[in-house]
Amino acid sequence: MAENQCQCREMDLNIINAKIVTPAGIKTGAVSVKDGKIAAIVTDDCLLPPAKETIDVKGKHLLPGLVDPEAHVGCYNYFGVEAESETVAAAATGVTTWGIQGPSSRMGMKPFKEIVSPEDVVSFKDVFDTAVSVMDKNSMVDYFFTYMLETDEQGHDVPYYAKEQGVTSYKLYMHCKRTALDKFWGSNRAGLCTGFDDGTAYLVMENVAKLGKPSIVSIHAENWEIARIFEQRLIDEGRTDFMAWTDRSPGFL
Repeated sequence: MAENQCQCREMDLNIINAKIVTPAGIKTGAVSVKDGKIAAIVTDDCLLPPAKETIDVKGKHLLPGLVDPEAHVGCYNYFGVEAESETVAAAATGVTTWGIQGPSSRMGMKPFKEIVSPEDVVSFKDVFDTAVSVMDKNSMVDYFFTYMLETDEQGHDVPYYAKEQGVTSYKLYMHCKRTALDKFWGSNRAGLCTGFDDGTAYLVMENVAKLGKPSIVSIHAENWEIARIFEQRLIDEGRTDFMAWTDRSPGFL
């Protein structure tokens, strides 16, 4: 509804004395809510319609729900457990929509395996219903999926994911481009373990390009071929401190 335009019908909620954050800047005023939607934004309280409840925020900032496009729910703990606990934390900080980025091996698979194997990496056709069921049951915020792709099969399935599942965002972790499961840190514990090459990356981008907007490929740009050298040196040194991750992948990678 346009600013300063309000309805005569009773609102469910009025939020007054707020610094309202809008694309046009911050404005002091009030917001009326009806049926879970903003029904009026006014800069003069006398224009407010009556409401069942009124909250005086006493000059605090009032923002629309935030969208966090990257959350890795379920990478290091069972998907359902983190969907419940972490979305509560997200909601408490103003995030109302979360983009869940995950590999197929981490989207509801039971029992949870700390270290996954290549056979655990399947088409997202096989895990979508489970992932939706877990999120619908446990999530306190809205969500969407961004698939972390790593096989030719998944690349070929991109049109299906978009048309049948409504998933239009995809992620390629370039530091996981390797030909076989290895002893190094990180990626197989996070659910990525098959390795892929530039052919897989090209296949994914080709199919996403054919889909057009709003489909998108996000790239985690990190050179695995050099990172593995630093990583081996750190392992040989017995490094387990937090800064080892930074030393593994300096900025030029």
